[in-house]
Amino acid sequence: MHRISPFLALAVLVFGCSRTNDFDGYNKQSGDLGAFVLQHASRLGARIRSTNILPTLSVEWHYKEDTDGFQIYIVGNYFRQLESFLTAAFGPPARLPTTNETAGTKHIGTSYGVELGAALHYGWETTRDGKQFTSMVVVKQKR
Repeated sequence: MHRISPFLALAVLVFGCSRTNDFDGYNKQSGDLGAFVLQHASRLGARIRSTNILPTLSVEWHYKEDTDGFQIYIVGNYFRQLESFLTAAFGPPARLPTTNETAGTKHIGTSYGVELGAALHYGWETTRDGKQFTSMVVVKQKR
């Protein structure tokens, strides 16, 4: 895990910080986010526990991806829906969600451990100006 942590921390700092309305460089998609997550996370080594009777998460999202991982942003608070889907598909995260409040912002998030096969962090944040975003970052484990 020590090889993943610096990149995951950087990704959360860079991409988990408050976003504006500007999603330059991000692709926009809508529909079944769950199917998108399963397909892209499994390519990065995430082990799916179940694909039976998964909650539907039909939303519009913005994403970036490369060979090492992907990031997703959903405008609004979809934390509980995303958490429900991820728990059904991958099992419970490694730890309970934690809350951070700093300088007028709030972030609730958690991540999966190395047993998932890929680093996965998801969360919800509200910015100083009241905008809300739900986010997810998945990164391939380096061996």
